[in-house]
Amino acid sequence: MIKPANTDRRAPPHLPATRWVQQTIGRTRFVTLRAKLLLLLTLTVLGLLVALYIPLRVLVLGSYLTLEQQTMHTEMDRAQNALTGAIVKLDNSAAGYATWDDTFAFVADHNTRYMASNLADPSFPAENINLVIITDQSGHVVGQKAFDLNQQQATAVPVYFSQAQNLQNLLHALTGPNNPTNGLLLLPDRPMLIAARPILPSNGQGASNGTLLMGRFLDTILIQELADVTHLTLAVTAVQSSQTPAVARSLSLVQPEITSPLNAQSIAGYRLLNDVFGQPALVLEVTTPRSVYQQGVLTLNYVSLALIIILLVCFIVAVAVLERLVIARVTRLDAQVQTIGSSGDLALRMNVQGNDELARLAQSINSMLAEIDHAQLTRRQADELRAQTQEELLRAREQFSQMLVHDLKNPLTAATGYLDILKLGSLTEDQLILSDGAYRSIKNALILVSQILDVARLSEGRLEIRCEVADVRRMFETCIEELQTLAKLEDATVQVAPYVSAPNLFVDVSLMQRVLHNLVSNAIKHTPSGVTVTLGANLLEDGIELFVHDNGPGIDSSILPTIFERFQSGIAANADHNNTGLGLTFCKLATEAHHGTIAVESGQGNGTTFTIILPTSCIAAPDTLLLSSTPREISSVEALP
Repeated sequence: MIKPANTDRRAPPHLPATRWVQQTIGRTRFVTLRAKLLLLLTLTVLGLLVALYIPLRVLVLGSYLTLEQQTMHTEMDRAQNALTGAIVKLDNSAAGYATWDDTFAFVADHNTRYMASNLADPSFPAENINLVIITDQSGHVVGQKAFDLNQQQATAVPVYFSQAQNLQNLLHALTGPNNPTNGLLLLPDRPMLIAARPILPSNGQGASNGTLLMGRFLDTILIQELADVTHLTLAVTAVQSSQTPAVARSLSLVQPEITSPLNAQSIAGYRLLNDVFGQPALVLEVTTPRSVYQQGVLTLNYVSLALIIILLVCFIVAVAVLERLVIARVTRLDAQVQTIGSSGDLALRMNVQGNDELARLAQSINSMLAEIDHAQLTRRQADELRAQTQEELLRAREQFSQMLVHDLKNPLTAATGYLDILKLGSLTEDQLILSDGAYRSIKNALILVSQILDVARLSEGRLEIRCEVADVRRMFETCIEELQTLAKLEDATVQVAPYVSAPNLFVDVSLMQRVLHNLVSNAIKHTPSGVTVTLGANLLEDGIELFVHDNGPGIDSSILPTIFERFQSGIAANADHNNTGLGLTFCKLATEAHHGTIAVESGQGNGTTFTIILPTSCIAAPDTLLLSSTPREISSVEALP
């Protein structure tokens, strides 16, 4: 609700401040505070969710993955222990046959009854073995037999054991002082469990009479038996076999164990198994379900869902509280301010509710409206007084400028006339020098008076620009003729660059002639003797440029930024000439009056170039006139005759 202030004074409609506010609001893309707060809260909730979920996933899931690795290591230990148990069982069988008087006597007398009665076919399935080899102390085989447990029949002894060197190496590896008596042996076709024991009498005393070797093929039947015992999925492959998974081929003595997830449901562990020679021979593969990992994923999902629900509840509560305590009240304040702004009536006031910051804001707005209402009246009165004062100042300055020109220019002109008459008489050489000095001083004073008046008129936009067709070459020649005397005094050379075709100019010839005169005279006055000043022009795509270049020592870089300001002047190289600081200001204002620009480029030891760029509106017609080379090609210029 908007209520009028307790005053009869009303602000007039269409106040400047009100129009400015309305125009500004119209140009600005309006986004409600509600939308901004919703966006901010949404981004905050999403940011918190991401900030909490990532470390939560790393910590929770990472701990479960570590536990999975440890569990997989334990499962591989179980599988290897089961395999070791099978080897130990085979070793016990070998020890039972080796420490027996009948076996000890068989090695000595080679009787055939031993093999027929003790190593008959039924003995192999009973002991769960595939091979028995008995050798004497020299390593010669005195008895051997192989049995196929799958076919339940005797079979040929593997070729590997028929080679004496292989058998000698194997027995040496198994019967050494510190060597194991059992282990794995990788045959060309498949692996085998091996156990070897020295042949002794039944009491186990005395010297060995030979060696008894037993073997059990590590085939699918034995692997399945081990899997049934451990309740694991097992597989055994040779290290160099094509059936070995690629990830397991990187196993080595340095890294004998690797765990690799197969998919989200199962994981495989690979462990390197050495043979009886201590060399990597087999890869034991254990595959189990990823129950630990899946439990971790489930836990993470539950925690994430709880986190989302908590953040969503916080978001809803925050939005509701902000909507009730802030957004709705700000919306009402905005509507009241809009009503006051659209009506333009600064006598209206805001409705103050509550005792918090928003209520204080409404009170501040009411105070501001009262101050603005009062300030509007004061400003209108001040504007009227200022406008009247400015008009009086303009009239006074105009009168002063006219008086200055009239009161100074006329006597100075008369003085130059008297000096001209005086020169017609007979003067001594010293008198001529004095009269020339007085003439130059009066001439400079006349130029200063004209510059003061023209700068004031150009600044105020009161100097009338009278454009006409101008010949650029003639402008340059006129400038050189006017400054011929000054150039001789300073031992300077003023020249024009070579010409090519160029259009006529449509400018105020008097103003542009004075601009060139100022630039060339400055180049002569403020450079050492012997300087060369070059005038030139270049045709541009969007206009034409005139330049004045000198090969003097250049201008200090600290002066360049303010060189075109009033009463700013650098340190003159020639101390015989004074610098009022208005010449370059006049050049800038005269150029801008033609909608052009003026710039300066200078460097210590590289000379100085003033460039005037005039727009295409200052080009009159395509008549052929001069156009010079760029300032950087000044070495090829020629002076005017």
